Amino acid sequence: MSSEPTKYWTFEEYLAWEELQAEKHEFYDGVLFDEAGSPFAHNRIVINLHLLLAKQFHNSISQTIGPDIKVLCPSGFIATPDIIVLKEPPIFTTTEMDVITNPSILIDVFTPESSDSKGGTLHYEMIKIKSLSYYVVISQERPDIEIFHRLDNRNARISTHTSGTCKLESSVGSFEICFEDVYQGVTFPALKWFNGPRKLVQ
Repeated sequence: MSSEPTKYWTFEEYLAWEELQAEKHEFYDGVLFDEAGSPFAHNRIVINLHLLLAKQFHNSISQTIGPDIKVLCPSGFIATPDIIVLKEPPIFTTTEMDVITNPSILIDVFTPESSDSKGGTLHYEMIKIKSLSYYVVISQERPDIEIFHRLDNRNARISTHTSGTCKLESSVGSFEICFEDVYQGVTFPALKWFNGPRKLVQ
């Protein structure tokens, strides 16, 4: 029995279709992927991060945005990070002003299943962005933060943290990610409400 062939999308088709969807999807090489996630734990962590970063960047020229803004990587991959930190005014690629190319820091919150299939390869796409200093992957089901410090277009210094405070030095200035603040209100193991690994959208 043959499986249904994969549908390939153009960039314009993806953007038009995505505007009508309740859930976020990512685009790579003509293929769409859905975003797996646990609604409660994921949202709690993202809100904590926004509050944490807003406090630290209060007197800075940097600004924090997301999650409705997408990021276009040099390879054509379109990512939908949970949090984007900008040092410079955003450079948009669409008239709708919803896709940018110049993030300084990107932060994603994943389930273990989606981070294994996505975060493990996604950082290769992210570090190709010349303006990027850090790509941060935060687990929503266990206290775990993985930091990719971009060195050049092909290399990143990777560090994994399971407690304490992570200090990052970047072009937007220094800031700290404290486990206690990030996971405030989240109980481990987190509720098993995630949808499983990312699924291909046919």
